[in-house]
Amino acid sequence: VDGQLLFFAEIVPATVDGLAPHELDVVTQAWQKLLGSLDSPHRAFFVFDRPHVDAALEPFEGEGLAMLVQRKRRAWVADRVRHLKVYLVVAFNPGLRHHVRAEQSGWPVSYLRNWIQSRQRVDHLTFYLREVIDRVVNECRTIHTELLSLVEDVTPVHALDANQIGEFLFRIVNQGQGEWVLMDKPMPYGLNWRIAGEIVAFDRKFMTVGDRLVGLFSMALPPQRSSANALGELYALPYDYTAVIEWRPVDKGAALSRIRSVQKHANTQRFSFWAALSGTEGTEMALDDAPSSAAVDQLYRAALELDTVGVTYGDLNLSLAVSASDQ
Repeated sequence: VDGQLLFFAEIVPATVDGLAPHELDVVTQAWQKLLGSLDSPHRAFFVFDRPHVDAALEPFEGEGLAMLVQRKRRAWVADRVRHLKVYLVVAFNPGLRHHVRAEQSGWPVSYLRNWIQSRQRVDHLTFYLREVIDRVVNECRTIHTELLSLVEDVTPVHALDANQIGEFLFRIVNQGQGEWVLMDKPMPYGLNWRIAGEIVAFDRKFMTVGDRLVGLFSMALPPQRSSANALGELYALPYDYTAVIEWRPVDKGAALSRIRSVQKHANTQRFSFWAALSGTEGTEMALDDAPSSAAVDQLYRAALELDTVGVTYGDLNLSLAVSASDQ
């Protein structure tokens, strides 16, 4: 995808029932270490897919009141049965296009290109590009294996093969409609021709995918503090949905630049305009803005952690697609 390499894996969620607080901390710290080990410009996506499950219910026989209640109860439950699956998608951006251009700038490649053009054969160039891509893929696969090894003891992670990835994308793109056809061999064209199975139409507030209405939402601002089960109400929605959390790490220099820029802005808002005119900033005579002062102190601690402890900072995004058969 645009020179990026995507690795898909399914996560087996950890069972939290009966675990002590320190055992839960082990799970959290393992995933924090995985995200902290991911360098820029690579990204990580957590995909929460919760499609509807067709429960195979045997019909009740009888016309009594108890049987009527049982049928209505089972129909009510069957309409609310969902299956939650969690996936980890790591997007590596090894700069493949730039890498190929750099490799092609050398004199051996120029000689090879001229030799190929003189004989009107492109097989040699295709072989060369395949060799470059294979080398980059092997490097990214090694990094991906190292990342998964950080969490496999607390939450097992299973890598997906080509057909499983295709089925996963097909289900999300088409909102559970249609049936994925297994691939017997690699396709000579892009995967987008296989996963696009339904007609898509856009309205002002929603879009239509086949026979399903889909609403798209995104997080305007992440919360200042994280807590356990912060998205518990979201996961309990009685609808089919797909939630994607994107983590995009920022390198240390860019993170420090952002922190200092916001810190400088908060520091200018700390004292009143009159204090700036009278030259009493930082003294007891100046009116101190408490929220701005707290923001300055918090940003100072963040810069200190980034410089000394090596805490990783980045951008966090949440996207949600909710689908239903009607509005």
